[in-house]
Amino acid sequence: MPSLEPQRPGRIPQPPWGAYTPPLPGRALHGLARLGMARGPVKRALRRAWRTAVGVGPVDIVHRGLRLRLHPFDNTIDAKILFGSRPRERVELGCLARLPRRGLFLDIGANCGYYTLMACALGYERVIAVEPNPLMQERLRFNVEANGLESRVTVLPCALGASEGRCTLSVPAGTDVDLGGASVLPDQERMGPTESRWTVEVPMRTLADVLAEARARGLDALKIDVEGAEDQVLCGFVRTAPSRLLPRLVILEHVNRARWREDVLDLLAARGYGPVARTRANTVLRLDATPAGAPG
Repeated sequence: MPSLEPQRPGRIPQPPWGAYTPPLPGRALHGLARLGMARGPVKRALRRAWRTAVGVGPVDIVHRGLRLRLHPFDNTIDAKILFGSRPRERVELGCLARLPRRGLFLDIGANCGYYTLMACALGYERVIAVEPNPLMQERLRFNVEANGLESRVTVLPCALGASEGRCTLSVPAGTDVDLGGASVLPDQERMGPTESRWTVEVPMRTLADVLAEARARGLDALKIDVEGAEDQVLCGFVRTAPSRLLPRLVILEHVNRARWREDVLDLLAARGYGPVARTRANTVLRLDATPAGAPG
């Protein structure tokens, strides 16, 4: 069974956090975004102005008390953090903050580590961050290390799915892409316009095996965003897992629900989950919760 502390040969050295502090024009544009002006056309204008004044490279900022190195022109989440006015995932993180016990948090599709770092900031004692994209793994590790959280965060460089083995990860290529859109789904199962992609073979593990190797006695919260493969990761586990391993809170991206072969939301409801919040991108469910809109 693969180790939860994987070897990391060939890591590309990165300059320390702060090496890409934005110049004055960038700080001014970021300040405008923070004032609440960055919505719709204004947000797009700020992005264009940043490209002209600062460029398209990485940028180091402090966001909600966390040190982040962002790549806003090839990762959508990074762009939303840098150019957006609203606190990212405010509703979802509020639900995480309200859990009375904050032990183990599992971040499936960790991307640059935003949820991973925020979970640590909210007091979660241990985080397992799963990210199959080799490019995003390095960015995730950098952000974890920039905040001194190596002792609390385990980065797993793999995909999760219905079985153990290997799979093909398809990653967007070109300019102005979203590296967070990497997917293990075959081409015919992905929706949206055809785009240039490159592929890489990555390990695939099951959620049950990851938790077994982590010797998890319980799972407090889980966030999953895997570009339409959420059913492949969760359904087998939710159907067969003992009650003690079911996460008390699930943050589930639902925007790719049409790609699911089995409805994860229906299965979670059958095991006692009720929705406590819903945003444009995610449904937040709590075990044994009173469904939203239901009496008392």
